[in-house]
Amino acid sequence: MSVHGRLQEGESAVTALVREAWEELGSDAGGWIREHEYELRLVSHPETDTEDVATYSLRLPCTFLSQVQLGSASGGLRLITPEEAKGITDLRKFDKTSGVPSRVFASTGQAFKFIGKLTAMFPDEREAVQKVLGVFTG
Repeated sequence: MSVHGRLQEGESAVTALVREAWEELGSDAGGWIREHEYELRLVSHPETDTEDVATYSLRLPCTFLSQVQLGSASGGLRLITPEEAKGITDLRKFDKTSGVPSRVFASTGQAFKFIGKLTAMFPDEREAVQKVLGVFTG
């Protein structure tokens, strides 16, 4: 799972993470993350002249899924395999207005064939998911 957002004034990275989890995954999930914040691990922290992005990981028990209540800010929830993680697309390639297509089709000459679902994430989130699943090649 990933949550994504910006720091608000005076907010620590962990506080922002918990707030975003509350907004995107529900209060029960956000509360669980707050209770286990000592287990957070920094996965990457690239800094540029324009951004300071930190990506954290947290091992979650499968029972955590029962606490998730997806909010309107959520992009949804879908389990993916390590093979699917290799094909995660950069979310910045898509227009914010039209969003990310949920299905991918390929032309077979005279028709289109459904070839799968498209998963898109910001590059730092994609890297974190790929590292966790053991398929990161960067």
